[in-house]
Amino acid sequence: MFLGLLLIAGATGFLLGLFLLRVPIVALGSVVLVLLGAFVALLAQWGLLGSVVFIVALIGTLQGTYLIGVIVSSAWTRAKAPNAILRSSHIDQCRT
Repeated sequence: MFLGLLLIAGATGFLLGLFLLRVPIVALGSVVLVLLGAFVALLAQWGLLGSVVFIVALIGTLQGTYLIGVIVSSAWTRAKAPNAILRSSHIDQCRT
């Protein structure tokens, strides 16, 4: 269950970054993860240190994969941009 939550946090962060959703959405996701992590830690009857480490790992996973998603999305945007410039300059040359 704990590894599953880390995987879900990672996938969610990557998708949020990939679609370039803004920081308030990631902050809201972090708040949800804190609450969910605290609930899971209470169910597992962990101590304070174990709970804090797990919650920090969840938030770090979400925010780290968000940044990876933003980088991948920016790379795709930049990879597509030269093709658009080449096409527009080719069209301009054909018109003259």
